[in-house]
Order: sequence, then C-alpha cells, then structure tokens
Amino acid sequence: MHTFSKWLKDNTQLSDSSIYKYSHAANTVMKEMLMLGIITKSFSEMTENEIDIAIARIFQDRHFIEKK
Repeated sequence: MHTFSKWLKDNTQLSDSSIYKYSHAANTVMKEMLMLGIITKSFSEMTENEIDIAIARIFQDRHFIEKK
C-alpha cells in the first residue's frame, strides 16, 4: 500500500496520521477480499477498471455488507 500512501500524501492535504489510517484500512479490506476470493491480486497490481469491478463486487458480498 506504499503507492496509495504516497498518492494520498502527494494529492491531498491529509495529515500523516490520516494517511496512515486510510492506508491501513485499504490494506485490511484488500487482505479480506483476497482471503474471500473476491480478488486474486493486490490493488497495486490492478488496473483502474479491475479496481472498479472489485469495489462493485464487495458491495454485493454478504461479508462486507454485514460489516456496515
């Protein structure tokens, strides 16, 4: 998730603490998606289109819906 952290730092005015929290949350979601077989590779290896599809899939996945 280093790339995501760098993007946040370069493109937002978030504090370092917020960048850490967002990056950590995104990494947690990615690991759960990999574990559940929703995705087969890390976010950093995906195209923008693949990420859009993955996001649409988690909105339909019971595990993620129940986490709200």
